[in-house]
Amino acid sequence: MTELDHGPEAFESIAKPYLPLLWRCARRLVRTGHEAEDLVQETCLKAFRAWQQFRPGTDARAWLVTILLNTARDWARK
Repeated sequence: MTELDHGPEAFESIAKPYLPLLWRCARRLVRTGHEAEDLVQETCLKAFRAWQQFRPGTDARAWLVTILLNTARDWARK
């Protein structure tokens, strides 16, 4: 695995197609569209920070949705 495999462009190309899905999931979990946008933004930030841990060839959709659900659960605890 090279650094190019885990660069910002690679993250964007993997995550961008799933943004509508993440927003729909977030909208079901929180009360308002604004909160859903915040949740998706926080999810993307956490995913980008953990991008080095992502294994190419695995299910990026499941990885992103798991991060979203864990983030929503953390928010609910607060």
